Amino acid sequence: DVREACEVREWIEVELAAHCAEAPSDELLEALRSSIDDAEVALRRSQRREYVAAVRRFSDELIQASGNRYAAQALERLRAPLALIANISRSKEGRAGRSIEEHRAIYDAIAARDPAAAADATRTHLRSIQVDSLAALESRRQR
Repeated sequence: DVREACEVREWIEVELAAHCAEAPSDELLEALRSSIDDAEVALRRSQRREYVAAVRRFSDELIQASGNRYAAQALERLRAPLALIANISRSKEGRAGRSIEEHRAIYDAIAARDPAAAADATRTHLRSIQVDSLAALESRRQR
């Protein structure tokens, strides 16, 4: 179920982002910035595979930086349904660009060392994906 998978992801990733914002390393900030830059380039060039890899790398960097292996394991178990949800959401007009902007907001909050803002930006991003996924599924059902 889309809602359940998104809910679990939100529970974990919101806290991971807040944790990472407490004292982000220069390496984490560079990796996040690089993933955003790579996603922008790939989107401009219509390179879908490279875009997906760059967007995924953003989340993977946060998970790794958290150092919480249990969170990493839980998210890894959700990898297949979350990939499907992400794929469905990308069928909504503008989703790819919104994801980049939402990642930028998360990055800005982490770079500012603002855990509350990082949590809010992550929550906004994940809920946006859920809304787009559910809308895309509903659109497909009506065809």
